[in-house]
Amino acid sequence: MADKWRSTNLIYRALETDDAAFYHRTVSHSESLLQCNAKLARPRSTDDAKTAIAYEKSLLLSVIICLPATQDDAGGAPIPIGLVSLRNEAHLTHHRHATLDVLLMRQYQGKGHGSEAIRWILDWGFRMANLHRIELQAYS
Repeated sequence: MADKWRSTNLIYRALETDDAAFYHRTVSHSESLLQCNAKLARPRSTDDAKTAIAYEKSLLLSVIICLPATQDDAGGAPIPIGLVSLRNEAHLTHHRHATLDVLLMRQYQGKGHGSEAIRWILDWGFRMANLHRIELQAYS
């Protein structure tokens, strides 16, 4: 059986409370924040990151997108490069739909990682969560 938490070039893992520094770095970049959030852009604190992680953990699925470790990486841990999630509201679960969110750190954009993560989470949403519709919001 294939590993459900991998795609061709990426690994997906749970978002943990101790990922606050990574989360803060990822969403604090002003361009990234404007791409993934409808709220007024303002500097985010580490406490904001901790609160956001608690929210992310409440979603249908929220995972960190990672590149596999290379032989040069100390410790051999996968390298976190972004986040992908399926968000649904409890009062709408009977409609069996969710909203897809994806965010990659700037240096990993334009390399196909976002497309691969989107394909993976769409497959997970339709096959594992039995969703009927997945939508994507984008901000200009």
